Amino acid sequence: MGNASFLWNAMTKSITGGLIALTISDRYASIVSVHGLSMYPTFNSSTNTFLGSLSDDYVLVEKFCLANYKFTDGDVIVFRSPNNHKEKHIKRIIAMPGDWIKVPHSYDMLKI
Repeated sequence: MGNASFLWNAMTKSITGGLIALTISDRYASIVSVHGLSMYPTFNSSTNTFLGSLSDDYVLVEKFCLANYKFTDGDVIVFRSPNNHKEKHIKRIIAMPGDWIKVPHSYDMLKI
C-alpha cells in the first residue's frame, strides 16, 4: 500500500509540474537554441564540437509583454518560419517601416 501511495503522489506532482511548465512555456517565456551563423557574434552556434547542440547558445524568449512592446532597430526577435511552422528563426531588426536601407554589395537604397 505504501508503494502505491508513493507512486500516486509522485505521478500527480509530475503531472502538475508538467502542466505548470507547459503553461509558462506557452504564455510567458520559453527557451530557444541558436543554430547557424547568422547571429554571430551575438549568439554562437557550435556544431563542430563533440557535444553538438549542448554547446550552442540558448535564448530566453519573453512573451508576456509582447502585445504592448514597440519594436525598434537592433531588437532581436524570434519568429516561426513561414515555410515550416515547426522551425523558429532568430533575427535582428535592421529597419522599421519608412526607413531607408542600403542593399549589401550594391549601390541601391530601398525604402522599407
